[in-house]
Amino acid sequence: MQIEITYEKEDWRKYSGYITSMLPKAVRSPLDKGWVNVLIWLYIGFFIVMILKNLESIHAPTAVYEAIFLSSLYLIFRPNKKKLLEAYAPMENGVFIGEHKYTFTDEGIGHTTDGYKGFHSWTNVIKIVRVNGMIMLFVDTESAFIFPEEKIEDPDALYNFALECNKALKKDAENNSAS
Repeated sequence: MQIEITYEKEDWRKYSGYITSMLPKAVRSPLDKGWVNVLIWLYIGFFIVMILKNLESIHAPTAVYEAIFLSSLYLIFRPNKKKLLEAYAPMENGVFIGEHKYTFTDEGIGHTTDGYKGFHSWTNVIKIVRVNGMIMLFVDTESAFIFPEEKIEDPDALYNFALECNKALKKDAENNSAS
């Protein structure tokens, strides 16, 4: 099976959107634990009760200045997240944007672009995901071959072929290591 795709910036945006939404789920923090959240909310509740007890001692202009300061910090750092994501956007003359040719065989995936030729066996594919109109064949945590479904003639055939080849080779690898 051969597929030729011309990638555009919008394809990268879809992919990076998926990655930025999924990577935080892969890494858990202590804040994800229920008992930690209970302790935090107890602390916040205790702090609010202490403030309400001493309501007459709160200096209103200071509270307004603090609110303005915290709001300005939010306004400064929130847009920078978008700028950071744009900083990693592919260049027009880079290797992502442009024509890519993929060849799928029982052994693996061949990938050719202007100035690059590579091959990955199916054992390198660690995860196959179909979401948001894309089929992604992951070869690492965030590195994947991406196939926008609207740019493929038969996305179901590609998805089923990738699943079939990946499962078959994983079984072969397990059988070879067991014997």
